[in-house]
Formats: sequence, structure tokens, C-alpha cells
Amino acid sequence: KGLMFIPVSPSQLGAPDFLVMKAGVMVALECKSSTGKLSINQEAWRTRFEKQGGIHETVRGLDDVLEIFKDMGWKV
Repeated sequence: KGLMFIPVSPSQLGAPDFLVMKAGVMVALECKSSTGKLSINQEAWRTRFEKQGGIHETVRGLDDVLEIFKDMGWKV
């Protein structure tokens, strides 16, 4: 019923900072500063993840995360 937050090992090149799962839906969260951008490896990881049906979001803070979950209909 709840959310499962999974921190991802930084040793996996391009992997997001967190994977979040609820009811079989997987969301990858990449945390960036207000000016931060995805690296080439992160872009490639995002492309592969989305091709498999995952949702990948770049977030700038907790408000972004909560807004994404709200838009998905997830109560947090």
C-alpha cells in the first residue's frame, strides 16, 4: 500500500539517486540543484528505463517529489 524508497548505489554509472515503487509502478528520481543537468550517462540510463515502462523524473527538491506523486494520484 505504501511507497517503497530504494536508494541506488552510486557505483552504477548513470543510475538515479532513488527508485520509488508503489503498486507495481517504478519511478526513478534524479536529484539535481537548481542549475544541475543530467550527464550523458544519466540520459542514457533514463532512456533505457523509460523504454521499459518506468517513469524517470529530475527533481530539484522535496516539493518537486511531492508534486510528481500528487500528479500520479499517490497519497503521501
